[in-house]
Amino acid sequence: MPNQQHNTTDHNHHPTEHQGQVVERDYISEIRSEEVQDILTMVPNWMIRWGSALILLLILLFLFLSWLIKYPDVLAGHIILTTQNPPIKIVAKTNGQLQKLYLEDGSWVDEGDFIAEIENPLTEEGVQHLKEISQEARSFLETDIFENTAIFTNTNKDHFIFGDIQGEYNQLLKNVNDYQILKENLYQEKKKVNVGKQIDFYQKSDKISQRQIQLAKNDLEIAEQKFTSYESLYHQGIISRLEYYQQQETLNLVRQKVENLKKSQVANSIQITEYNKILNDIEYQFEEEKRQIKANINSTVNNIQNYLDSWKKSYMLTASISGQISYLDNINENIFVQSNTPLFAIIPKDNAYIGHVKIPSQGFGKIKVGQMVRIKLNNYPYMEYGLLKGIVDKISPISKDNAYLVDIVLPNGLKSSYNVELEFKPEMEGMAEIVTENLRLIQRVLHRFKKVLND
Repeated sequence: MPNQQHNTTDHNHHPTEHQGQVVERDYISEIRSEEVQDILTMVPNWMIRWGSALILLLILLFLFLSWLIKYPDVLAGHIILTTQNPPIKIVAKTNGQLQKLYLEDGSWVDEGDFIAEIENPLTEEGVQHLKEISQEARSFLETDIFENTAIFTNTNKDHFIFGDIQGEYNQLLKNVNDYQILKENLYQEKKKVNVGKQIDFYQKSDKISQRQIQLAKNDLEIAEQKFTSYESLYHQGIISRLEYYQQQETLNLVRQKVENLKKSQVANSIQITEYNKILNDIEYQFEEEKRQIKANINSTVNNIQNYLDSWKKSYMLTASISGQISYLDNINENIFVQSNTPLFAIIPKDNAYIGHVKIPSQGFGKIKVGQMVRIKLNNYPYMEYGLLKGIVDKISPISKDNAYLVDIVLPNGLKSSYNVELEFKPEMEGMAEIVTENLRLIQRVLHRFKKVLND
């Protein structure tokens, strides 16, 4: 009986577990019923009605924007902005302290004006005095007259500092003083007067001699006629031989007298010639001394002028053209400058702006004259000041260092896309973008697809 009871209990237990499993399956089936599935898989009605239209609208909007938005094809390169007549750089020729600035940044300067002065051994007063004294000396060399002798005896000259040219300056003063002494020296003039008197005396004596010779010639002519008569009488035997010889002797004496007078006249002429030579020597010596002193003055003045020219080139920074001065650095008086350092630039007036762009060789063939250029200057950030508009003007046919040079003109000058007038600085640098094709975004996308298909 116990066994039978136990079996009965086990039999009653198994139906209970089976019933639980059945209940669980029924619950799951209930969850997956048709109503629940309808709720889970139901699509809202607005999606059915507007979904396709919305997608189409988005596609059309994308196409419209891709057509509206321009995505130009550009070639970029480094640009240096200058002027058609490039600015002239003023370079320091020597090392030294910047002693004086004559013009402010942005000032107008005329050709030949001083811009700055580098420390040097000459003072400004000394330079001015050297110029004045040289000008006076040159005027004297042309006119042989000193109009302002006081400049050579200036009592303030000891306060001037002439540096290396002091020796030439002293030599010039000495030469001028020698010339004045020569002109004021009366010894040679008196000597000339005395010699002139001697010449005058001998010339008068020569005239007397000429008259005496003429008289003697007359006497000789008479004596010859008389001798001819006596000679005829002698041959006729009318007079004696003694009388004939006496008459011949008289004729010889007259002839001798004529010859002696001629000899005296020759000696007189020789004496006149000698005194003329003495007079010429005196005048020549005087003129030679004048010439030598003038040559010394001219040489000294040339040396002074050459020194001033060299000084000007070395220490004075001078404008070689007229235009606007531009400082190339933070420049102030008393700063030290190195030789061959560009300090200033002169920008010519009414000068068109031009840009020089270096473009790499890759894609260079797409550049054509007349294409638009967008210029972004480093000095003026384009986000704040805008871009400059340029046009391709000239294209170099030959490359250098694997790059080509392209010239850009600026039709609007330095007025940016924000209507801001930019201030020009010599050789401003930046980036130039040459628009080779003004493509739209959709064109660029189609080009990409075309490239993929061709590949």
